[in-house]
Amino acid sequence: MYLGCSVLLGCIWLVLSYPDRPSSPVGWACLLLLALPVHLVVELIARQCWDNPLTQRVESASRHKPLSLLRIGYGLIMLLLISGLFVAAGYAWMLLHAKLA
Repeated sequence: MYLGCSVLLGCIWLVLSYPDRPSSPVGWACLLLLALPVHLVVELIARQCWDNPLTQRVESASRHKPLSLLRIGYGLIMLLLISGLFVAAGYAWMLLHAKLA
């Protein structure tokens, strides 16, 4: 399962970085080999976001409601925060790459 998710993550990585792509067999191998550790780091971050005291309080406050706006709002805020962090990291990487080039 991790291998399949890593291949999918590598494909998403290629789509997001278009038109840049690896130009050698070593570059393609690095892309596929780096996808697994990146996937594991993202999974670790997601686990930390959903297994914390704040999440437990939100869950206990809305446990008996089948549709909880509190849970939906918390999930949306976490998704936006984490996505924002990844976008910011991507821009920081591009700025660093441009400065070093």
